[in-house]
Amino acid sequence: MASRQLSMERPSMTTMAERRTTLAQRTRSGLQQRNSSSFLRPAPPGHQHSRVTSDFASVDYNDAHQVDAQLDPRKKFVVGIDYGTTFTSISYYAIETEGSEKSARAADIKTVKDWPDAPYEADEQVPTQTWYSPIPMKRAPLNENEQFDAPKSKPSSTQIVEEEYEDGNENEAENRYTGKGLSTPAVEEQGRNQLNFAERQSADFFWGYSVQLKRYQEWITRDSNLLVQRPKLMLLGTTYTEGDRKTLRRQITRLINQGIIRKYGKRADPDVRDVRDVITDFLIKVFEHTKNYLARKDGYIKGCPVEFVVTVPTIWTQEASRILQFCVEAAIKETELGCLKNGSVDNLFLIPEPEAGLTWLLQITKAMVAGETIINLDAGGGTVDCVTYEIDTCWPLKLGREVVNPGGDNCGSSYLNERLKEHLLVRLRDETYLEDNGLTREAIVDKLAALDFEPRKKRINIYDQPDGCFCIIGLKSDRSRRLAGESEKRFGMNTVLLDQDDFDDIFSPILQRVWEVLENQLDTARSKGRTINNVFLLGGFAGSPSLITALRMALKEYAAKENITQIRLIEDTNKKNAAVSSGAVLRALNKKNGPRRFAQSSYGFLRREPFQPFLFKAHSQTTPKIDKVDGERYVDVINYFMRKSTLISSVHEFPPISAIHTFEVDENGPLLEMKCEELLYVSDTATESHYTLTNRKNKDAQGAGRIVTDVTVLRDKGHLEIIYPKAGRDGVVHTKPHYRVVYDLVVIVEGRNLRYEARWPALDDDAAIKKRKRAGKPKYLVLETAQVSIASAFLPGTG
Repeated sequence: MASRQLSMERPSMTTMAERRTTLAQRTRSGLQQRNSSSFLRPAPPGHQHSRVTSDFASVDYNDAHQVDAQLDPRKKFVVGIDYGTTFTSISYYAIETEGSEKSARAADIKTVKDWPDAPYEADEQVPTQTWYSPIPMKRAPLNENEQFDAPKSKPSSTQIVEEEYEDGNENEAENRYTGKGLSTPAVEEQGRNQLNFAERQSADFFWGYSVQLKRYQEWITRDSNLLVQRPKLMLLGTTYTEGDRKTLRRQITRLINQGIIRKYGKRADPDVRDVRDVITDFLIKVFEHTKNYLARKDGYIKGCPVEFVVTVPTIWTQEASRILQFCVEAAIKETELGCLKNGSVDNLFLIPEPEAGLTWLLQITKAMVAGETIINLDAGGGTVDCVTYEIDTCWPLKLGREVVNPGGDNCGSSYLNERLKEHLLVRLRDETYLEDNGLTREAIVDKLAALDFEPRKKRINIYDQPDGCFCIIGLKSDRSRRLAGESEKRFGMNTVLLDQDDFDDIFSPILQRVWEVLENQLDTARSKGRTINNVFLLGGFAGSPSLITALRMALKEYAAKENITQIRLIEDTNKKNAAVSSGAVLRALNKKNGPRRFAQSSYGFLRREPFQPFLFKAHSQTTPKIDKVDGERYVDVINYFMRKSTLISSVHEFPPISAIHTFEVDENGPLLEMKCEELLYVSDTATESHYTLTNRKNKDAQGAGRIVTDVTVLRDKGHLEIIYPKAGRDGVVHTKPHYRVVYDLVVIVEGRNLRYEARWPALDDDAAIKKRKRAGKPKYLVLETAQVSIASAFLPGTG
């Protein structure tokens, strides 16, 4: 039995299967039970709570926390995650004994290697790419507060609201039937084992290095439109990534339409959250490999505590950070890599990518002093980002504030591959004879870029007068066709020849754009009276000899032109590919001197309040609904307990939130379970409470969590009395016999966690509290607990 929830905006949606099951249960028990809010969907698969009902004893949440902490005291792991545009790296530090993290040095930080199908075992990063099978994965349905954030139009009457909810339920059932909107990774193993080799290849989900292996060496016949690269760019709102985002949006829409990934937000509107499944699917594979690697190399076993630190770009919005946070949490829970026994993730830590990279370099260099201004140039595979910092503390050296707004461009190393392909396709435009048996010239140059240029020729220094060639089987040479002079194509037998001019054509435009990003930062810093002596070069592109040479030459010319001291370019010669994830680990081991804990987002629960337009102006802007159980008028609103721009201490308990639920009584048979649900919402703009979810003040509110509380024990233990309605003035009874349950929802901030508890009796229920005291029981019982991460609610780097 579900409650008429007085803390919800709308009833939950259930699947058709759940409806049939509920109907069967009612038929078998002879019940004709009805609930005024239709029904309450049970907690979603994998959703766990710390429920306390046994013997009606009070168990403190801290006890559960202590159990988790005692699972395996031998080792703790700090894991740094650099989810990159084109490559991802994972670094870690294994803490052997209590307090040993205090003495961690850069040399103690290790990086996950041995990635599946990697060309070299020592590779410290894995390509951020996935290739989906046309056979959809089996996925769990989305929660309604993630899928449909609001009704299609603002309701003007109770009936309209009910119709909107029903429409949502039917749509969800349809999605399940057609495969649209389904979620979590992997075709069932048992079913896969029954497939032949070709069928298994079609059903497999490829990721990382396996994508290029399957695509270019094994020639898997699969639609390349199902291949997703650079998904991180969907989370950037910069003008220079707009073209890539449009391409990604088309891919993501195609995957949604084919039922391969789920649709977030409103049905008809593109939503940045639509990329969540793509990121999560990839991270699940990354964490599975990480889990096995840690077990092999450093003795990780299930139960070892793991602290996760995730790097994010400085130019990201709170929503972008929150999306990546949700993806990381989902992958952690799916792989069970270090999550708590109740399925939650403990104190996730977010830090800016430049801060992580510079933390690493500051640890390995002795050339910096406190008060100095430095520039960080993070040259990755997709974007090149640049930011200027002031060094804050003397020892250990630590970054202070940004002194110049971050800048960047879409000119990372992967765009060298794009320019190579453009160059070769122009030169092969007349070689139509190469296309045979379905092989296209585009496919030929794609393979050359992935298997020849990427691992080898891309590492050349174009300032060393290079030459080279690419092998293309079947290519006719100039000599065999007697081409000479102006008609010469510079083709050898089965080879395309490249000289200095060709490499300049490929490299120079990209190198020039990288320099322009850095030059703009230098000019802005100098205009603010800042002296720059050092530029730190990080990222996957930082290993390019061509880029290093180009930047050093440009910095020398810049210093001479501006008549200033020569600016040094400092590179990480030891850990180019994993400097950011390694620095993230070091930063997590020393969280001091981070930003003050000002909330960047507001959090609140969806609640049903008694309709009081004279008390709350916001109520007058909506139409109340009449509860069929108690006959009262209510409005569904979001009440924010944590507001944007307020200072939140590391441990803080908010005033209790009263949750009132009514349950219709069926006196003709046994009762089903009585469950209550509260939905947690987050907004990056709203600060005012008592407005409906559809109100413009809550236009960006999104689902962030839920708590499902089973109050059946209260009824079974005789703590609830049936309320019998009285006849109205017309002599007619308009309401029904019902139970009324009141408990407190208590929200507690603990670091970067938000924990919420359902406590009974409510704080103002003096009679029930006195009764428990006379019986020698604790003041209240914790019926249920749930926890979410709010790391993205603060500035990255907040401890």
